[in-house]
Amino acid sequence: GNFVLQSRGGNGVLAAYPQEPFQLDQLVPDMPSTDQIATDPWVVSDDQLAVVLRTVWGHPGFRGRQLELVRAVLEGRSMLAVLPTGAGKSLTYQLPAILLPGVTLVVSPLLALMDDQLANLPPCLRGRGACLSGGLTKEQVDAALAGATRGSVKLLYVAPEKLLTPWLLAALRRLNIS
Repeated sequence: GNFVLQSRGGNGVLAAYPQEPFQLDQLVPDMPSTDQIATDPWVVSDDQLAVVLRTVWGHPGFRGRQLELVRAVLEGRSMLAVLPTGAGKSLTYQLPAILLPGVTLVVSPLLALMDDQLANLPPCLRGRGACLSGGLTKEQVDAALAGATRGSVKLLYVAPEKLLTPWLLAALRRLNIS
């Protein structure tokens, strides 16, 4: 596809934001559309969620309470999940990010964790994540927000100090946040 290259902070890393929006049907055929899932999360069955899990991550099934957490996110319910390292927390918001039409907002205080998450996104989400931290310029943030507006950025990782800036809060209010 068509990509727009944007600088990502002082580390010199470039992030490519695709021009085209994410397409669920290219990933898993015969799935309800993202708009259908947003309207009625139960239009996608647990079996279909398991197919997405196998297709994207290669896992044979959900672990622990992952399915319950994914369902809660799909339904728009607020959840707090405290899980040990390696228990699959990121899957509980990455899978809904694939299935829902907007951008998924992830607030994290750890820049290294955000960078690690971006570097290890599943193949269908690579290049479709952006990190908004204190070290970015307004132009870099604007490029990431433009990708989110287009529907090409599906995961937006935001540092708490960046989230509290009035101009970013105003920009986030204009986005379709899943």
